[in-house]
Amino acid sequence: MNDSQLELSIVIPCLNEEDTVGFCIDKAFSNLKKLKITGEVILSDNGSSDDSVSIAKSKGAKIVNVKNKGYGAALKAGIEKSNGKYVLFADADNSYDFNQIDKFYEELKKGNDLVQGCRLESGGGKIEKGAMPFSHRYFGTPLLSFMARLFYKLPFKDIFCGMRAFKRETYFKCTHISDGMVFAIENLIKLKNFGDNVKEVPINFYKDGRVKTKNHLSTINDGLRSLKLLLIFCPKYIYFIPSVLLFFLSLIFISETNLNVQSEGKKIYNFFKFILTFFLSYQLFMFGLFSSYLSNELGFVDQKKNKNPLKYFKLQISLFLSFVLLIIGIIIYFYQITFFTINSNFISIFFIFFSIINIFNSLLVSLVELVAKK
Repeated sequence: MNDSQLELSIVIPCLNEEDTVGFCIDKAFSNLKKLKITGEVILSDNGSSDDSVSIAKSKGAKIVNVKNKGYGAALKAGIEKSNGKYVLFADADNSYDFNQIDKFYEELKKGNDLVQGCRLESGGGKIEKGAMPFSHRYFGTPLLSFMARLFYKLPFKDIFCGMRAFKRETYFKCTHISDGMVFAIENLIKLKNFGDNVKEVPINFYKDGRVKTKNHLSTINDGLRSLKLLLIFCPKYIYFIPSVLLFFLSLIFISETNLNVQSEGKKIYNFFKFILTFFLSYQLFMFGLFSSYLSNELGFVDQKKNKNPLKYFKLQISLFLSFVLLIIGIIIYFYQITFFTINSNFISIFFIFFSIINIFNSLLVSLVELVAKK
């Protein structure tokens, strides 16, 4: 049977894992044989300076040398060189038990595009004493997993579990941009968006078996990067909802300027509050459009349900609107036309400033569209 007919490719990212990589590869091959699965084991080496590669070769693993540094870079290169219908990956530190391959393979055969492991007790998993730091187990992983469920509808309790399996063809429907640890989250989001069925299975998580090599995780840095990725591609909660709230707040401020019981100074103060909240609302809305566009283009949203938000944007109409607002502002300024009980100069400032801001935002939107069409 040739490589193109392989059933399962097991990809193991590696960076100086000589203490444990041999055990992982042995268990991987042993379970392929036990389950009667035609497959391969790929060591995706990220520049090891110890005996990891030579050990892997002696065990029969296929070696992929990866120059770009990072967990994500190693996995992407290994998956690229795989030949299986399905791909499973797990770390080389023996914290994930390759004797649990059957759980993932059975769910893949049922038609799932993605099968994610869960180490946490809340999802049925089991963590060996000392295997996971307290902050990861009870704070970082549950919190960020909750945010992923809220923002991206990911039905997983443990988004950071480093053992998962998926259909190879589903993986190649999307493009991954992360080279570091945040690849784990990006990969889940995109496989869920481009696949039809996903499943989470409970697994056992064991203490890192390495002795000579330190942990490659950086709790604070990797946590912040993960948080950043979850936020910047989620315009609904970060931009659109705050924009709507600020818009209604601006309406309250402008309505207060029409109250005759207020002094002239109080009315001017409320009008400036209206300008600040309205412009901030507008700018957040525009940021939301840009974020929505990028999320759509980069595969962070389900493209079957979400269309390009800039599809209906017309530069000519937007510039014409800006021109009309500018003319209105100038007319109000010179002819002292007022709609409220405040000085007409302030009203003209609003129209003129808004028209100018809209012009620059429209040009930026147009530039984004031009780049996207190339």
